[in-house]
Amino acid sequence: MLGEEMWVSKRPLDAAMAVNALASAFGIGAVVASIRKWPLPAALCTVSEVALLLVYWRLMVEYYEEHRNDRG
Repeated sequence: MLGEEMWVSKRPLDAAMAVNALASAFGIGAVVASIRKWPLPAALCTVSEVALLLVYWRLMVEYYEEHRNDRG
């Protein structure tokens, strides 16, 4: 939570930004597939979104560890 708060205030163009954008795209894909009643694509998009969300959280932990002394 603290890492994400710090990251959002700076908004660096880094791997976390790409992972977050990709997770959002998979989330939209999951919603579209669900509306169209395509269970396999919906499930695959959902699993991919959650996996990327876990990667994003890990990146936020690493960001916090790197920048926690910069909080001023």
